[in-house]
Amino acid sequence: MSSKLSDLEAIGNFQLSSIEHHGEICCEIAMRQILALLDCYGDVGSQLAYLPELIRWGPVVWPIHWCGLENSEGLVGDCGVHADIAARILNRFKLSYSRGQAVIVPSKLVAEHWKSSWSKVGASDKWIFSNFVYHEVVHIGARWWDPTEACWFEGEDAFLKAGRVLAVRIEGGPWKVSESFNINLQDGIQSSRK
Repeated sequence: MSSKLSDLEAIGNFQLSSIEHHGEICCEIAMRQILALLDCYGDVGSQLAYLPELIRWGPVVWPIHWCGLENSEGLVGDCGVHADIAARILNRFKLSYSRGQAVIVPSKLVAEHWKSSWSKVGASDKWIFSNFVYHEVVHIGARWWDPTEACWFEGEDAFLKAGRVLAVRIEGGPWKVSESFNINLQDGIQSSRK
């Protein structure tokens, strides 16, 4: 089996991220403060766009609680944190959406930097594979929203700052895979049968 095919199968087993709540005042205060800071921006688009400014992208150790999002550098969260909070924003505005997952091909140097950054704080780097990385996104209407980069994208074959999107799927649904990747998958399937 090709490494790309086995990596995609492994990514297919990832569960969507959810920020946990201790049920104590520490998490309640942290959650309310974060949501209040987002409320400073009145409309849903502005809140979604402000999210990665409010919560800087970086490594977190899962499971993460609301009270654990802040460290000495401020609020920090990865794509799972951003996607979970984006979903909460959409819920508060009573908008229909689905959580989603993406497979992105970053540059090799970027992936190595991410591995190093996650390792330094003891966070899992299992989302970084040999050929691509796992990423959490949101599907709103007929469009995809990347809450980490605060931008719309068209789905598979789109380009984000993080890299090229090879596949996307709505939670629990089938992958929509780039045609160029399908060729590689077929090669992998054929070679694994020989």
